[in-house]
Amino acid sequence: MKLNLKSKLLFLALVPASIILVLSIGRVFYDFSIKENLNKTKEQIIEAKSISDVVHFMQRERGYSTGFLADEQNKKSLPFIQNRKDLDNALKALKKFPYLKENIAKTREDIDELKLSSSQAKESYTKEISYLLDHIKTMPTMVENLEDRNYLQAYSYLASAKEQLGRIRATLHEALVSKTLSHKNFSQTKESLKIYHVETNRFEKTLHLQPELLLFYHTTLNHDSLKEMFAMMDTALNTNVMPNAAKWFETATQSIDLFQTLEAKLFEDLQNSINLKIENANQNIILVIFSLALLLAALIYLMRTIIKKILSSTHILNEEFENSLMLLEQYKTTVDRSFIVSKTDPNGIIRYANKAFCDISGYSQEELLGKSHNIIRHPDMPEETFKEIWHTIKKLKKPWVGEVKNLAKNGSSYWMKAFINPILDKDGNVIEYIAIRTDITELQEDKERIRDTLGITTADFTEARHQVKEYENAINETWSVIRTDTNNVITYMNDTFIKKSGYTRDELMGRDCSELRDQKHKEKGDCEIVKQKLANKEVVHMQFENLTKEKTPCYMDTTIIPIANSNGEIIEHLHLMSDVTELVLMHQEIEKTQQEIIFRMGEIGESRNKETGNHVRRVANYARILALKAGLSENKAELIADASPMHDIGKVAIPDAILLKPGSFEPHEWEIMKSHSVIGYKVLSGSQRPLLNASAIIAHEHHEKYDGSGYPRGISGEDIHIYARIVAIADVFDALGADRVYKKAWELEKILEFFEEQKGKHFDPKLMNIFLENLNEFLEIREKYRD
Repeated sequence: MKLNLKSKLLFLALVPASIILVLSIGRVFYDFSIKENLNKTKEQIIEAKSISDVVHFMQRERGYSTGFLADEQNKKSLPFIQNRKDLDNALKALKKFPYLKENIAKTREDIDELKLSSSQAKESYTKEISYLLDHIKTMPTMVENLEDRNYLQAYSYLASAKEQLGRIRATLHEALVSKTLSHKNFSQTKESLKIYHVETNRFEKTLHLQPELLLFYHTTLNHDSLKEMFAMMDTALNTNVMPNAAKWFETATQSIDLFQTLEAKLFEDLQNSINLKIENANQNIILVIFSLALLLAALIYLMRTIIKKILSSTHILNEEFENSLMLLEQYKTTVDRSFIVSKTDPNGIIRYANKAFCDISGYSQEELLGKSHNIIRHPDMPEETFKEIWHTIKKLKKPWVGEVKNLAKNGSSYWMKAFINPILDKDGNVIEYIAIRTDITELQEDKERIRDTLGITTADFTEARHQVKEYENAINETWSVIRTDTNNVITYMNDTFIKKSGYTRDELMGRDCSELRDQKHKEKGDCEIVKQKLANKEVVHMQFENLTKEKTPCYMDTTIIPIANSNGEIIEHLHLMSDVTELVLMHQEIEKTQQEIIFRMGEIGESRNKETGNHVRRVANYARILALKAGLSENKAELIADASPMHDIGKVAIPDAILLKPGSFEPHEWEIMKSHSVIGYKVLSGSQRPLLNASAIIAHEHHEKYDGSGYPRGISGEDIHIYARIVAIADVFDALGADRVYKKAWELEKILEFFEEQKGKHFDPKLMNIFLENLNEFLEIREKYRD
């Protein structure tokens, strides 16, 4: 017994130790994971720094090259030659983009052989720089830590701003060398200057929590060379005075080099931040391991002390056990004196009978001892009852409880509620049987009289009454209950229903229950449907919106049961109602929140394309009306309207240079622009929410065309989801009628001619006919939500 106790205590000691060990290991793995992520971020920073160096030297080479080609003498300066070497060294450090070296080598060869104009050379370098900058824009998405992600995001904005200054340097250098500032040069410079200001503002907002770096940034912007560069730029753009080309290039280069210094400062701060976090992660790992060792040592010492004390006190437990045995013996004596008790040996021979047993049976102890219990057996008791008793107490070795009719010595009968329990030794063998009984003769006689009088055959009336009362209390505490006659007039209501309704009992009694429900149930015919089902003896399950006395809604899950008499005639209706108001309101709030989030996200997507929030409102309302006119259910029409604001959410991933371009797209730009539908689908797909699923479908397919000429998949006809076919019409109708960066709003007549022409090509012909037949309703919406 002592060894067994030690084993149990050792097990109990191991449980908390194991828990602590598992939690500590989990923490160590967590810190290792953080360290791994930081190392990956560090690699991203190294890559970004390499790209930054390549971009910087490419920007300088672009400026030298445009000046070289624009100059009639075509002389290469020493800085030009040196910059090519610097760029070659930077490219060697850049592991990615192997094709970049080949492209630059080809461009240089064409420049040296004077095969390119200055503008063509500038565009060649600009294209490669833009590709690298686009790659930089994607790098923050691969960083988990918010602070580090903001650093990289700020760098992408700074690199973009620096690129705009580089383009301005190259453009004006070309113009000043050739002594001709063309309208194209003028427009390109203005556009680059505009983007420069946008990107610097974004840079400041992203690093608003880094005051030291922002101070360095503002100090850099106040440098004399930058001020001189902008002054020369203003002179070239707004007067007829043309600054000296060499002076301009030198000043612009010094200014752009300041941005390279700012980039180096940003990378230095970010590297220091990452190194500090890695060091903290290493310290956390060491601290956890050290703490674990100390904690386990303390736990082992503590458990050893506790086990020693427990084992040293076992003799006290033994004494308490002996005292418990004595107390148990006293309890047995108390039972013997309080109830009708008898004991028998394993063969059923009476070995003990207390005074109460002798009194009720009429036998003395001498007459009972050594006899079988058959001496008091009543002939009315069935043989099966005694077989059940012996099977239970002898075979199963379990207590038996039941009612037994006995025969007294004088021939009278009496009823006993008996509890017969087998007493077992340590090996599970029956030592004796103890029967404890209570006299229920009077209660049994009362039940027989009631049974004979009323025909009730329930075995235990007291228990039945108790259970009925318990059920009634449980129902009244949990459910709102009313009873109505066949005309729906209230004849009974419990306290819970009165409290929920806000009315008094007198105000409710005799009232038509339909008066307590929201008017919508009458308008939808719910009350007539319920009345008809009840008349057909059907149980009705329905959720009603009841109105309290204060006219506040109270949503009740209701079960209405028709109650019939013995002839099968419906005499009343029982209404059991569970209050689900909190759940319904919570569900409504969740749906409203989802709709608001979808709408706001849609506005974000549209705002990047210089659209107003009213665009998504108009499209949503157009889509709702068109869906209803096309025969879709009200729920689906609302779903399409709620999901439609997200149709262009993928545009948030499209670079501004493409998204905001006023002219036509280059082929590669158009491919990037088209990718917004797939990006939007990937962002929204995979959810279990119907609203997000519908949004994903619309984002993915609203640019598909009925004849299969759309994108991204080129599907056609009814293979295009009807949600997307509806939103396509709504979106194009609104887009054509509004000003965009690349066009002016069309007149209504021109829009309708376009729709007729594109029926069956771009648009579903059936949906388009429905749209045109109901044009006035769509025009009312356009007027209501006009920008």
